[in-house]
Amino acid sequence: MQKGLPKSVENILSGNEVFVPTQFLAGFVEHKVHLPGGRHPSQNDILVLAKLKQGLAVIAVEGKVSEPFGETI
Repeated sequence: MQKGLPKSVENILSGNEVFVPTQFLAGFVEHKVHLPGGRHPSQNDILVLAKLKQGLAVIAVEGKVSEPFGETI
């Protein structure tokens, strides 16, 4: 089992000084988020709680099986 962020994600985040360093604190798979005005909660594929120099950050990833998501990382 891997601990922390995958190297490919660390490499992407390292390109922005806001995210250096990023410390993985917790990850939640299929996490539901209630949004104002929504009838149903949004379900993230993974929601990550991370620690940055400036404080805490939430990183949410949502992908659709039939929609392009961008380049593979």
